[in-house]
Amino acid sequence: MTASSISCASCASSASSASSDLSVRQQRIIDALRPFFGAEADALYEANGRSLQKLAYSARQSTLPSFHRLATGLALAQELLCEELTTRPVFDSPTAVADFLKLHFAGQPHESFVIMYLDAQHKLIAFEELFRGTLAQTSVYPREVLKRALHHDAGAMVISHNHPLC
Repeated sequence: MTASSISCASCASSASSASSDLSVRQQRIIDALRPFFGAEADALYEANGRSLQKLAYSARQSTLPSFHRLATGLALAQELLCEELTTRPVFDSPTAVADFLKLHFAGQPHESFVIMYLDAQHKLIAFEELFRGTLAQTSVYPREVLKRALHHDAGAMVISHNHPLC
């Protein structure tokens, strides 16, 4: 056995032990990130504390093409979800609403005020970011909220805002 084959074997061993530290879910996440980041997917996931929220924030802030592709993918996932949610009543539990809003707010660098307009059966009519603020605050005008609800003929609204990661 040569010195180079020994070092390659030890590299493979340490790489497999690093990947064995990951849960099945975390390994699936890294596998999903590979088309965006290639071999750097593992390191970027680790550098962001194994947090998709932090990675999404980095993607939204970066001008690098791979990060831009990830941010575009997130936007498309949100639009796909919105399209699907307008056809059936799905916002009949707080968990469903929270999951939807987590996807929207993932990695946003600023505060925003959003409204989900629902019909009487809790199907999504529209989803709008009505106000956008800075890192620490956003101004909200109740008259505008009411005008938009009437415009959409909403039977219900879910109003939310975020506190971005610093």
